[in-house]
Amino acid sequence: MPKSLSILTTGIAALAFTSFAYAQRAPVIDPPEPAEIAGHVAKAKEIAGTNPLLSKMAAEGYWCMTPSHASALVGKYTSKPMTDPVPAVQYFDNLYLFGTGFVGMFVLKTSDGLIAWDALNNSAEMETIFEPGMKKFGLNPADIKLMIVTHGHYDHFGGAKYMQDKYKTPVALSASDWDLMAAAPARPDGTVPPKKDRVLIDGQKVTVGDTTVQVVITPGHTPGTVSSIVPVRDNGTTRLMAMWGGTAFPSTTAAVTNMRDSALKFRDAAKAAGAVGILNTHEFFYDLTARKNAQGSSPNNPLVIGAEATQKTMEIKAECLTGQIAWSKAMGK
Repeated sequence: MPKSLSILTTGIAALAFTSFAYAQRAPVIDPPEPAEIAGHVAKAKEIAGTNPLLSKMAAEGYWCMTPSHASALVGKYTSKPMTDPVPAVQYFDNLYLFGTGFVGMFVLKTSDGLIAWDALNNSAEMETIFEPGMKKFGLNPADIKLMIVTHGHYDHFGGAKYMQDKYKTPVALSASDWDLMAAAPARPDGTVPPKKDRVLIDGQKVTVGDTTVQVVITPGHTPGTVSSIVPVRDNGTTRLMAMWGGTAFPSTTAAVTNMRDSALKFRDAAKAAGAVGILNTHEFFYDLTARKNAQGSSPNNPLVIGAEATQKTMEIKAECLTGQIAWSKAMGK
């Protein structure tokens, strides 16, 4: 199993409610490497072929790391400067990202208002990062017609109650993760979950103005993680992007198995839709912002990787998650 770091897909290691909780986890010690791991890594590299982006993911990507290596990254990705604000970024003509180096939130502009995904860690980040970022791009938070929370962890719903209270923003989540949020432990800063509003179901199509988003429920990271097929405009051309809602592999064998199966399910949804790229509100897992910022004057958006590469991204992830199932079993989880 490879142990080298990569800015492309490094990240956090296990299921938790807050960045603080991540940081408090005890160091993970790897058991003896299961015999099947090498085969899964080899298969992931075979899927990647000669594509440099996919090859790096298969060789160094988060999902292919040993448990201890992934866990060791926690401190880096839940502490300063990763929790500091980063400049707001326009990924496409109508898609923007706001947040910190650790977690962000997307806003999609439609012909009749905005759709948002996630809500950072708390109301303070909404006031000091999100609202000024929106102003930079001439966007009004009051125009958000729906906020989709990808899953019920504080670093994704922390500012949702603020949006409900200040802007009357409707918040949508899967039924399972509404329950997960309701069970979340209290936070010292007073952050609480939003009031239960709209419930998303698998396969649902959400339309705002001229834009329709397809919901795909992808259990694993949480019981009801919400992924989406999102239409964006790229220099005036409409393209579909696959927004993966869950990131780090979870802490039980059953949940890792669910995530592996969900990766293949989302691959199929992306293929059926014709999606040509991957998005995630933990953008550093895919090095999204750095790749976008490197575009320069080129007319080709580097986040558009093509339908085949998009599907292979999920296949590599699924192959490595099958390896993580073996690691999880070896650790008695």
